Amino acid sequence: MSKKELRDKYQEDLQRLENDIIFLTELRSKEDQYIPQLIELTVPTDQQLAQKVVDYNVNLESAVAIATAAISCGCSVSIGVTYFYERARGNLENLSGGNYGGDDPYGDNGTVDLTSGIGSNTTINTSNLGLGVDSFVATLTGIGNSVVLRTINTTLPSSCGTSCAEFLAQQQAAVNAANDAQSGRTSLINTSDAFKEEIKEYETRKWAAKAAIDETQSKINRINNFLPNIQE
Repeated sequence: MSKKELRDKYQEDLQRLENDIIFLTELRSKEDQYIPQLIELTVPTDQQLAQKVVDYNVNLESAVAIATAAISCGCSVSIGVTYFYERARGNLENLSGGNYGGDDPYGDNGTVDLTSGIGSNTTINTSNLGLGVDSFVATLTGIGNSVVLRTINTTLPSSCGTSCAEFLAQQQAAVNAANDAQSGRTSLINTSDAFKEEIKEYETRKWAAKAAIDETQSKINRINNFLPNIQE
């Protein structure tokens, strides 16, 4: 093969590779446009899940506060049971966000918090809703993330305007509300995960297109660096 024939071959390869870059760039852009739409559809479900965590934390703190108020009024209480506050979260992988350029797209990249705070200070991180490759509720651990709940007894009289029986009824209402906040989560998580699995599919396609673009550009650079060696 002569240098001219080799140059012609490489020129054809360059044209094909440059066309591939155009195609892959358009493909990546096309896949990218569906991700915000899917995230938007995921947000309401994540919002409901996060609200359940808010309701649980708020009512758990309320049940403890009612017991504290009852004690100050002379009511007796049972031995306490420790409960932990919760947080709604989503797992992240390297490809989450769509701009990952490495070779481990499914690698662990931490978590994103859908809620923050504990007790009555629990809030929803609205900017994080819809993010992550799944959704889950984490039980917090460590100092400051738990409370001791003591059930109010009605055997002693109250020194306040609220009787011990009334305190107990208030506490039970808060406990029931906390328990209600823990129900129905599985369905919400399953719905959220179904959308996030679809988002992950498009994120994977974006990652694959970017990897292909990078590899194609590498080939173009290699050919351009080699061409001076076969000039007449």
